[in-house]
Amino acid sequence: MTNTYYLDSNNYDLDSNNYDSLLLKLIETIQRTADQHTLSIFLLGATARDIVMTTFHGAAQQRATLDVDFGICVSDWKAF
Repeated sequence: MTNTYYLDSNNYDLDSNNYDSLLLKLIETIQRTADQHTLSIFLLGATARDIVMTTFHGAAQQRATLDVDFGICVSDWKAF
């Protein structure tokens, strides 16, 4: 299973051999739901760090927690 996500307007594949399938399913579900509501989201925190370090630098994941943090982009306070 390979999922494509966006980073700086480029596509990157996250291979299920490197990431927990539940994590990939969670990210995919949140992204699909955001798309259905025309929301822009971003992944942040330790999960985002580990994805960047593993994907681009080959570093081992160093998770101390299992939480996954997402942010939602809004245009102004009214949208918030």
